Amino acid sequence: MVEINLLQPEKKSQFEAHAPAGSGNFLLWGLVALMVLELGGFGALYSFRKKADSKAAVEQAKIVEIDKKIASFSNELNRVTTDQGVLSTFSELLDKHIHWSNVWKALGEYTLKSVQYLNLETSAVQNTFVVSGRVSNFTEVGKLLLGLQSSENFTAVELLSTKAGDVASEGVEFQVSVTVKSDLLVPSISEKK
Repeated sequence: MVEINLLQPEKKSQFEAHAPAGSGNFLLWGLVALMVLELGGFGALYSFRKKADSKAAVEQAKIVEIDKKIASFSNELNRVTTDQGVLSTFSELLDKHIHWSNVWKALGEYTLKSVQYLNLETSAVQNTFVVSGRVSNFTEVGKLLLGLQSSENFTAVELLSTKAGDVASEGVEFQVSVTVKSDLLVPSISEKK
């Protein structure tokens, strides 16, 4: 078949697109510049991320160190709290402590010089004490009982037993139960200070 060209050759060239001269280099350089900017931005973001990760690791290490300090302070706090509890217990015990020294002072004031005490048993619950001792005769036992009964600090004095001493221990052995006023066992406010 035969080809027929109905268009004239001049008109054919009007429909063809032509790029202006040198525009290909401009486009190429523009694309290269965009690539460089993209790579630079990517590099900057990568660098910032590495720095941020590094700072985060340093801060995490600081947090761990602070947690260790808090834990050590927590241990000290527990120890201090325990010590405080012990001290308050001691304080309470001292406040409720029975002071027998006042009783011994009162006993000494009403005891004859010839009395020799051998044994002493106390009962803080009943506010009593039982004392065993030795004197030269039965008259001395009577004087001791009268002296203890005359004390305002003792509410009851009871002779539990007497017996004559044997050959090795001359004199009379006795055992006396004494009930003490309860306020004598508790220290006064001035004594606590």
